[in-house]
Amino acid sequence: MSHELRTPMNAIMGMTSPAMRRTLGDARLLDHLEKINHASHHLLAVINSILDISRIEAERLQCSNKSTSVRRRCRTSCRR
Repeated sequence: MSHELRTPMNAIMGMTSPAMRRTLGDARLLDHLEKINHASHHLLAVINSILDISRIEAERLQCSNKSTSVRRRCRTSCRR
């Protein structure tokens, strides 16, 4: 199921980048494409979260113990 949801979203994201580079100074078009780009990234994050929740509910999500730096995680999260 994840493939059916992610593939179209990745296509949208993949096509907006080249389109943004070819706006030829059209500020209105660039604005629209930036909104599409931002919304598609947000929607992909929502899709990924929903898929994670469904894996948890189906008891298919596998967790592993790894050491990590809380400071590094916070810096990475704050950049987004």
